[in-house]
Amino acid sequence: MTVRAGGVILLALVLGCDGPVPGTLRFQLESPRNDDGAVDVVIRAGSGRTIGEVEPACSGCRVFARAVGDGEVRAVIAGPVGNGPFLVVPVSDVRDPDQYTVTIRSVAGRDHTVRRSLDGYRAPLAR
Repeated sequence: MTVRAGGVILLALVLGCDGPVPGTLRFQLESPRNDDGAVDVVIRAGSGRTIGEVEPACSGCRVFARAVGDGEVRAVIAGPVGNGPFLVVPVSDVRDPDQYTVTIRSVAGRDHTVRRSLDGYRAPLAR
């Protein structure tokens, strides 16, 4: 077999592959307030999916995260968190983004006061 023929076969195998496509997903914060300072979240992946090391998407923010397993990460995003993108999540397969969720567990204001209610808070996938 020639190198050219081998390359064509390899390309055909890669293009026809039905395997996972790793990449990143961005999640946005929807908040009824404009003075949030920290958001405590759980990031979950569907069966057979994995989550990598999460990063902040908001300027001036930091992430403190701990993996609970391949499919779950608990994290706190701290800083001037506001409406809009706030979390970048490396995932094992971007082709089915609905397999990944972010659940808000608690929120604190910039004055360090924990919010009494999470009404109006959401963390949907940024599309």
